[in-house]
Amino acid sequence: MTLPASGAFLSHRAQFKRTAYRGKKITGNFWLLRFIVNNAPAARLGVVIGKRHINLATRRNRLRRTVREGFRQRWQSTLPSIDIFAQLISKHKPATLSLTDDTLARDEFFQLLAKITQKHE
Repeated sequence: MTLPASGAFLSHRAQFKRTAYRGKKITGNFWLLRFIVNNAPAARLGVVIGKRHINLATRRNRLRRTVREGFRQRWQSTLPSIDIFAQLISKHKPATLSLTDDTLARDEFFQLLAKITQKHE
């Protein structure tokens, strides 16, 4: 596995806040995505998965890793220069997401990225 470029992800609180408060919103069953145009040469991603939705840190981290890796491999080069703030907001009972739901959440995340791409074409 290769390490992502340092500029590939949102890493500072100010970047998260700017995107979260001023970005356009798109929502699914599992995710709330906010996005805003940035000055960077490529799209950047920040992912927040709260303990209240997935209580085991290993599962939170696995979902976060798979979402980031999929973004880096497939979407970073196809999306315009935008910052994306992704927050897990499952409409299911908190802390009860199963492994199947993790897969559904990952798939939905990539569907929402496709919608963002269509909006910016």
